Formats: sequence, structure tokens, C-alpha cells
Amino acid sequence: MTKISVIIPTRDRPKLVLRALASAVLGTPRGAEIIVVDDGIKYPFSLDPTLVGAGGKEVRVVKTRGAEGPGAARNIGVAASSNALIFFLDDDDELVGDYTENIIELLDNNTDLMWGYSSTIDIFGGVSQPFNLQTKRHKTNTLLGVETKLQEYICGLGSGFWIKRECYNDVGGISPNQKMDEDTDLCCRLFARSILGYYSKRAGVKIHRAWVEHGEAAQLTVSASQEDGAGAYLLTFKNNAARLQHKHWALIFLAQRCLRTAAKAQNNNEMRYYSKVSAEISQTWIRVYLWLYWQMKLLAFRVKTMKKTL
Repeated sequence: MTKISVIIPTRDRPKLVLRALASAVLGTPRGAEIIVVDDGIKYPFSLDPTLVGAGGKEVRVVKTRGAEGPGAARNIGVAASSNALIFFLDDDDELVGDYTENIIELLDNNTDLMWGYSSTIDIFGGVSQPFNLQTKRHKTNTLLGVETKLQEYICGLGSGFWIKRECYNDVGGISPNQKMDEDTDLCCRLFARSILGYYSKRAGVKIHRAWVEHGEAAQLTVSASQEDGAGAYLLTFKNNAARLQHKHWALIFLAQRCLRTAAKAQNNNEMRYYSKVSAEISQTWIRVYLWLYWQMKLLAFRVKTMKKTL
């Protein structure tokens, strides 16, 4: 039977990570390995000795140099792990029930599957929401392969994401230079090679959003600015543009998300984004298409800002 390693990167969230860890201990089968990667700089994480070996599972902590970032922390966790199957769990979320056992059963019966993710239970400010992006894209369990759009490949690494170690190493793991959007970057590399994946309609993770917890580090996607987001999207685009040149609409999708966010930021550096995007594209028609899109978004956001000031 396939064995699983759960990687929980954490940074200065001493209380929240305990909830995530408890859910991993309860929600994984015997033989599982659970690794907390402590990337903190203010509040060192100490493992409760009673959890070591709990339920026939190996639980341990790996310490980084501090503030390495979530992508690098996950890579460190993978390097420290030993099982064939990797599962990522964010430190402010919870593993649901027997989801990991379902993954293992799926892989034991479908050895060609390499990665996957699931629907999630999204909780905003303590209130559960019935729908999320994944449930809108997929209505049922779905194979992800050659005919799948990039948008359907993309998921958060906290969305019940799992991957075989051999596949993770083969695509190069997570880009350590990306502090944000590292999940999309990894999914782009899976998409470019049409690596067979699987979406599970059954929720695998409870994702806690819009929380405020005294003494806990803020959520990165909440605290980041539009400029930060645009910069991260640009890096994802540049990292993957060459391998997606033959997949035109995937290339356009990545470019548009960068240009849209840059236009919304409305700062003095906004014009440089189109120049950097277009420099990575060889097809003239795509550059023209994106220029028109870029001008439309710039105008739309400026008009919206003007209306607010009237």
C-alpha cells in the first residue's frame, strides 16, 4: 500500500498550526509521516512529545533558517520526507476525515495517476460557504489530462493537493524564488507536459479564510498588495512562457491575469508589465491581442477610480 507524507509549512502561527497538525494526525492512516516545517522568525514551534508516534504515525519538526517562504519551506519538507506520496496542508487549515485514505486507495487502483486535488470546505470568518472556485469548475470527479484547460489544472497547494514524489522531482518541485503564486507555477509545469491528474469532488480540506487571530502571522494573500500580486503573476508568466508557446490560450490566460492585476494597481510602474509580457511572446497576433486587452483594462480601472472620486 502507498504511504503518504503530509507536509505542513508554518511561519509564526503557534496556535493555528496545532489545529492543522491535530487534523493530520487524526486524518491519516498508520504508517503516515507528518512533517511540520517551521519557517518562523518570532515564535519557534515546539512539538508536543505525546504526538510523536501517535496512532502509528511519525510526527516531527524540521526547522528552516527562517522566512524562507512557503515554496522553499515545502521543498525542505519534501526533501526531509521519505514516503512515495506527498500531501501539502496549510498551517491554518484542516484535513477532512479519511481523504488521504481515499487518495491511497485511488492510486493503488490507478497507478498512472500522478497528482491531484479536491474541492474544499471554505470557511469565511467562521462561517462555512457552500461553493468555491473548484466546485464551479468541476461538477464531478474529473481526470485531468491532454484535453484539460490550464484553468482546470490550476489549484492552490492547500486545496487537497497531492503528488507522487517521482513526479514532484521530475518537474523540479516548487520554484523557491517565488514567495507568492508558487502553486500556479507548479501547476503550469504539470499542464505543459499533460501529466495525468485527478480532481476529487469530495472535499479534502477545510480552508479557513478571512480570519484574524491575535499573535498569529497574517494570511499572505490577504496582506499582499495589488503590486505584489502583479509581480508574482509576472514571474509565473515568465517562468512558463517558453514551455507554453505552443498552447496559445494558456499563454494568453497567464498574461491576462498579470496585466489585469497590474492595471488594477494603478501605479507609475504599470506600463512596464506589458513590455515584459510581450518580450516573452513570439507570435505577433498574441502581442496585439494582449495590447488591446491591456488598454481596455487600464481604461476600465481608471474610469472606475474617477467615479469613486466624484
